[in-house]
Amino acid sequence: MFAKSRGSSTAPCDLLPDSIRNTYEIGKQSATAGPENVWRIYDGYRKKDGMEVSIFLFDKRSVEKLHKPKRRETVTDILRRGAAQMERYSHPKLLQAYKVEECADTLAFASEPVLASLANVLAYKEQLANALTAQSSGLMGKQNHPPTTSHHRSTLVKEYELHELEVKYGLLQVKIF
Repeated sequence: MFAKSRGSSTAPCDLLPDSIRNTYEIGKQSATAGPENVWRIYDGYRKKDGMEVSIFLFDKRSVEKLHKPKRRETVTDILRRGAAQMERYSHPKLLQAYKVEECADTLAFASEPVLASLANVLAYKEQLANALTAQSSGLMGKQNHPPTTSHHRSTLVKEYELHELEVKYGLLQVKIF
């Protein structure tokens, strides 16, 4: 159903805890999420009934590259608590996590299917804007530079157009909190 992921040197199946690996079939990486895009999101489905899911995978070793070693456990603890809260709470406006599992090097959970994170969608918009700027500056006789993305943006961008209602509703949610 899904092509196996070949994006990294270690296959995502090798990193997943056994209980998730036995319950779900993992496909290719489709998005990233979270602070510094530490969650990798894979398409997948439940082996028992074929229900589509997204599998979030956090490799604890990636924190060492982003933060000082002392902060590894703090960052991991914050992500662990967030995932556990998503599993515990059930609300139509919250992402539903089905199963949160942790092993020595990873934290993973399955959830309802996700298209992309907002960071992925905004990265696509940023690349489009950079490409248009580069084209317009090239037409005016200036040197044409290739579009670049910010280092904090994900490389997995999604071509998705936000509707006006989504923007207004999202701004309303930010204003409330």
